[in-house]
Amino acid sequence: MCIRDSRLYVGNNNGRVYCLDAGAGIKIWEYNTGNSIYSSPALAGNRLYVGSWNKLVCLNADTGTKIWEQPTQDYSGYSSPTVSAGKIYVGSRFYFNAQDYGKLYCFDAETGEKIWVYLADGDLESSSPAIADGRIYVGGRWPGNKLYCLDAASGDLIWDFSAYERVSSPIIYNGKVYVGSCGWDGPLYCLDAGTGALVWEYHTGEQGYIRNAPAISNGKVYLGSEYEHDGIHCGRIHCVDAETGTLLWRTQTDGVINNSSPAVDNGRVYIGATNGKFYCVDAGDPAAGGWTMFQHDLQRTGDSSHSKIGTPRYFVSLKPIDAMETYKFYLVGEYQDGNHEVPTLWTSSDNRIATVQGNILTAQQNGRVVVSAEYGGSTYEKILYLQPDFDEYEWLYNNTM
Repeated sequence: MCIRDSRLYVGNNNGRVYCLDAGAGIKIWEYNTGNSIYSSPALAGNRLYVGSWNKLVCLNADTGTKIWEQPTQDYSGYSSPTVSAGKIYVGSRFYFNAQDYGKLYCFDAETGEKIWVYLADGDLESSSPAIADGRIYVGGRWPGNKLYCLDAASGDLIWDFSAYERVSSPIIYNGKVYVGSCGWDGPLYCLDAGTGALVWEYHTGEQGYIRNAPAISNGKVYLGSEYEHDGIHCGRIHCVDAETGTLLWRTQTDGVINNSSPAVDNGRVYIGATNGKFYCVDAGDPAAGGWTMFQHDLQRTGDSSHSKIGTPRYFVSLKPIDAMETYKFYLVGEYQDGNHEVPTLWTSSDNRIATVQGNILTAQQNGRVVVSAEYGGSTYEKILYLQPDFDEYEWLYNNTM
């Protein structure tokens, strides 16, 4: 998804792209592309570019009206489009003689005219292109398993780099390219952006697959990896020096970190895992004051002595909220011996949209409401997009929240 001027743009695997009021959650417009959307849209001026499985669609960002549409003739649903200097770039995958190949497309952002296509010896569907200094970088999967550097204007290959396995989306920083690989123990590669020469590589250890793009902040590279030890799958968060590749710290998570890329803000690293948990780690020194959100006690002190293994979480009906029905919310902690309900009361941020009595909620009208509860000195919140009018809000199901 992307956001600008209090508008949120997001695609859905039902083929629709939605424009929402970022504050209220109210739908402004929607457009049906006709094919599943698995990537993030891109904004440039008042135009929104959306990759939809086997085509690229350009919409008016204000109204949702289609401006142009271009078929890619192959799968491009997972590669998020990138816009630069009046051109738009998107990767794809196609089959030929029972083998995967990839194409990188370059379109005119104004007219949709195809400018050039680069044919790669590996699937480019899962990597989103990065652009710097007139060059475009994109990662490939089997059989090539390469990072490609192309001239952004002509599509000519400048250099490529062969990785151990599939290559993640690249990140450009201070004249270097950082990219992960899904090998036995990573690795994370640092390459010279101009020549493709290997500067250093960092190995995560014991089946530490890297499927996601790294994040870079203040001279440090943050990445997540899958980790297997004694047959148990879990995850790791790594912090590496961007210049030398030296490991600064790493911490283990009980959930596998697969396709989630880290985000860094205000001294903390945020990343999701396949067990449904979201982790927050101190970016400076997690061993001296950092804490892993949702793995420790409700007061978030880092004390895990009470055998707590999960997060305080919410139970809500897995159905759209109907104005004629009521719903119960619970704040619970997960313990080794089962769930433990936390006695607490809930409040609604806007009683015109929904009312809460105790832990019973009733929807009144379409809109966004924050349901919150206080416990142990902390506030727990649940954002809901309510939809009593199913015709208007049929796509917003609360079991995805």
